[in-house]
Amino acid sequence: VGHRGLVGLDLDEFVAARLPLLGTPGVAIGLTDREGALGFVCRGLADVASGTPVDGLSMAYMGTTPGAIGSLTLTQGFGSVVDRMLTAWTQTGGSVDAQTQQLNNSIATQQNRLADFTARIALARAALLKQYSAMDSIVSQIRAQGNSFLAAFSSSSGTSSGSSSSGNTSTGTGQ
Repeated sequence: VGHRGLVGLDLDEFVAARLPLLGTPGVAIGLTDREGALGFVCRGLADVASGTPVDGLSMAYMGTTPGAIGSLTLTQGFGSVVDRMLTAWTQTGGSVDAQTQQLNNSIATQQNRLADFTARIALARAALLKQYSAMDSIVSQIRAQGNSFLAAFSSSSGTSSGSSSSGNTSTGTGQ
């Protein structure tokens, strides 16, 4: 049903022609003058996914005055505003995408740092094992030398004490 009255303008046609330009799935328009509501029109999709149009609401001009009799205000509904915000947040390059990318970059940086740290620890471990092996070899050599020294000292001490005790015994028996 056409709603003529605003300078020959059909409001339904006007809204239908401009709805795609708004970039929104629907629009509701209320037409008023100083004395109250003149009508209402609702156009768009009730369900964007299925393409189900809004149904059951219409606008009709109730006055008889020709010419400009009121004002027309187009507003977006709450659902449309939320849809736009969610689309802006979730689309490629949106807030969520940017934050996801930032987190992925941070994870990659931390993984690289961990890999570098692990490599440095492996190098340090290898160097310490090499130093330990060298030290263990030196300690073994020192022990071997110490044992040789003790064995040599024991054998030379044992021979001297044996001859001096033999000498003492023979000296002691000769008197």
